[in-house]
Amino acid sequence: RRTLPSIMSRTRILGRSKSLSLGPRAAAGASAKFVSPCNSFCLSMQAYTSPMSRTFIVIVLGLIPQGLLAQEPKQDSDDSSEAEVIVVEGQSGARALEDSATAVNVIRTARDKKKSADLGEVLARTQGISVRRSGGLGSPERISLNGLTDEQIRFFIDGVPLAFAGYPFGVANVPVNLIERVEDYRGVVPVAFGADALGGAINLVSNIAEGTRSNASYQIGSFGTHRVTADSQLYNDRTGLFARATAFYDRTDNDFEIDVEVPNARGQPVAAQVDRFHDGYNALGVNLEAGVLERDWADRVSLKAFYTDLDRDIQNNVVMTVPFGEPTFAQRSVGLNLQYQNRFDDRLEFDAVLGYSRERREFLDVGECVYTWFGACGQARPQ
Repeated sequence: RRTLPSIMSRTRILGRSKSLSLGPRAAAGASAKFVSPCNSFCLSMQAYTSPMSRTFIVIVLGLIPQGLLAQEPKQDSDDSSEAEVIVVEGQSGARALEDSATAVNVIRTARDKKKSADLGEVLARTQGISVRRSGGLGSPERISLNGLTDEQIRFFIDGVPLAFAGYPFGVANVPVNLIERVEDYRGVVPVAFGADALGGAINLVSNIAEGTRSNASYQIGSFGTHRVTADSQLYNDRTGLFARATAFYDRTDNDFEIDVEVPNARGQPVAAQVDRFHDGYNALGVNLEAGVLERDWADRVSLKAFYTDLDRDIQNNVVMTVPFGEPTFAQRSVGLNLQYQNRFDDRLEFDAVLGYSRERREFLDVGECVYTWFGACGQARPQ
């Protein structure tokens, strides 16, 4: 057993340009959006219901303007008036980032939320990113960014390292439904992240926006796979206070077929297809956050607490020649982080993060049997 406490702090001061423009000079492709109090609700069991917010926008834009246009303004016999059309356009955060000089690739997850896919699959479909896994959901992964791997790449969520944000067991296992977009920085990492990664950085941007909303999703897949996510936020426009809670639960058996070699009656190895019998995975996590948005003295002040719990069975050795039937790996993580952001003017911004996390890992192997690839106890293990 091993306990790993750690403390993290980061401060940056840098310039920042505006990303919102008004009037006819706004950037091409930008558009105004209406957001309903309930942003979206989805229920997915190999199917997905369209977000209610989009339906709401269609109804509003389809009915209200027609009603307004149908009512002609009252005019005096001697006067005439014309309706004045005001168009407000602005760039989204993702579009503004793409149009900036930063070397970044923005990956939107709107379509992937409608599929039974995890973040590892989303990253693997991106040019220049390679994701290698040793198994199914929950298995260890190795991500390559332009050929560079491991410690040469840093991973963040909302600018905070994953270990201090409640996701210590890998970026590929983060639920897609809790992520709005992925920012892929290659080569040069912005000073905002305070990291010295040689190969680049991957920043996950969560669904953070003003307004009160709730989201939930449930996915079911092959090999006993179940994934549940929930996200709820309360926001008071007058005071700027907000409270947010997110949670996820993943479970899978990973009992798919594999090709191995097993001894025959003479003890000679022969090829065979067997089902994995000890490769289950369970993970859950809860994040609670509260703070203030868009005040004169701060753009954002938030305090976040998180707890994650992971349990994974170990099926075989690294080269997949020896089957196991009882070893398990567990990981618990709990922590807090405090974040303060404020833009003093168009060229000066202050961003500070202070975090603490405590991680506990357990590896247990006290089995009394030597197992075969068929899940049977071949012989007793000497004690």
